[in-house]
Amino acid sequence: LTVDYATAASGERLYLGLFGQVEGTPEKHAVIQNLTVTGSVNAASEFSVYSGYVAGVVGSARNAELSNVISRVNVTADENDTFTGSIPVGGLAGVMIDTTVTNCGNEGDVTGVNNLGGLCYELYSGTMTGCYNTGRITATGTYVGGLMGYAKQATITNAYSTGDVTTEKTLMGGLIGVMEKSSL
Repeated sequence: LTVDYATAASGERLYLGLFGQVEGTPEKHAVIQNLTVTGSVNAASEFSVYSGYVAGVVGSARNAELSNVISRVNVTADENDTFTGSIPVGGLAGVMIDTTVTNCGNEGDVTGVNNLGGLCYELYSGTMTGCYNTGRITATGTYVGGLMGYAKQATITNAYSTGDVTTEKTLMGGLIGVMEKSSL
């Protein structure tokens, strides 16, 4: 997998990864399983981009189930004042909402400004079990974590991160940058 997104129309919303967006329903979840992805995803723009989701496997997932999915993708989002919104960036997924994640991992490096995580930037109202990150996370902003940058109403069990996490700001963690109404 190689995704190089170097130009975007002004005001555009990005969905980058092997799957840009995956969405099921509450009754029937979209399923991705038994998959290993290698390569790189590079998002940069000379224009003003409204917002988006950038990741190695799934940019945005809602009502989904991911199991035994490994990302060996190096992900870079070069925001350089061209992104007017925030771009969630993750090794496996950018954002996961109402999603179950089981035995998944990220082994690629993730680089950007704000809202970064090794496995995902955000897990909202979902569960994560048996997951890991070994990639290096490099940021200059906030909401940065080895496993994820932000967990909201999430349940996380048996997870770890061994990759280095660096940023110039606060709201960062070796495992999770910020947890809200979540359990670990």
